[in-house]
Amino acid sequence: MSRCSDMLVAMSSRSATAATGRLVISGRYRPDNHSSNVVNVLYRLVISGRYRPDNHSSNVVNVLYRLVISGRYRPDNHSSNVVNVLYRLVISGRYRPDNYSSNVVNVLYRLVISGRYRPDNHSRNVVNVLYRLVISGRYRPDNHSSNVVNVL
Repeated sequence: MSRCSDMLVAMSSRSATAATGRLVISGRYRPDNHSSNVVNVLYRLVISGRYRPDNHSSNVVNVLYRLVISGRYRPDNHSSNVVNVLYRLVISGRYRPDNYSSNVVNVLYRLVISGRYRPDNHSRNVVNVLYRLVISGRYRPDNHSSNVVNVL
């Protein structure tokens, strides 16, 4: 009986996650009144790859912004889907270099050294973030990729 109950809970959890995803991408959730529970569901959706960067609504992007600057995303367990969303946020100028948390900076660092940023399409905002990384000593000359060197 307990096993059957566990299965039902798991099924309803997946269903709730899908429903939350539909609400968020439709804009029914407002980023300024999300409960921590909604934020947790979004976190699970994004790291599982259920959100595709090419169909994120501005509402979803706002929630991801709040997750990242609050430190809820850890740079060492980001899926490629999360990284794509951060990339879109940065090149669109939605992130401001003067209010980045160290967590966001870590993600940008990983994007740049992996070659995901192309020097020919960097916005001024991305360049400012790289500037902050370099003057803070976060970049070590012995592990720069050619992509980072081009951007700098």
